[in-house]
Amino acid sequence: MLKKSVFKWSALFLIVLIGASCQVARQQELIEKQAIKQRKDKRELEKSAFFLKIRCVDDSRVTVEDELLSHPYQYKVYPDGEYDFTLYHVTGKVYDGVIEVIGEGGKFGKYPGYEVCFNESVLSTVDQRGSLNLIIPSPEGWKVIRVKIRSR
Repeated sequence: MLKKSVFKWSALFLIVLIGASCQVARQQELIEKQAIKQRKDKRELEKSAFFLKIRCVDDSRVTVEDELLSHPYQYKVYPDGEYDFTLYHVTGKVYDGVIEVIGEGGKFGKYPGYEVCFNESVLSTVDQRGSLNLIIPSPEGWKVIRVKIRSR
């Protein structure tokens, strides 16, 4: 009788153990599928990224998202992204702004992207008005980047 009872409990334990290992295998498979999907999504996001090159401020300092850029001033952006920037002009004036990416990138040189030029004309207009909105279009005329700049 004791042998039958031990056998039944052993069989029950074995069934529970097999069921648990099947559950663990299913969980592991789901985790692997999720990791593969995340890597695929990241690759797709990287394909849509491009560079925004900031020109006409060679002697100034530029930060985007609190990261000090080195010359040539360029920053990797993604569609639907919004990035804060600060331009410390050589004259001592400080300009803050927001870069809104509303489209996909084109090309400048060998890098995909667009350029924005903060020349003296643009900055004097910002000084007079207090702020300025710029739209950077694609070669086809689609709006790609909206830059809002204001003087401090």
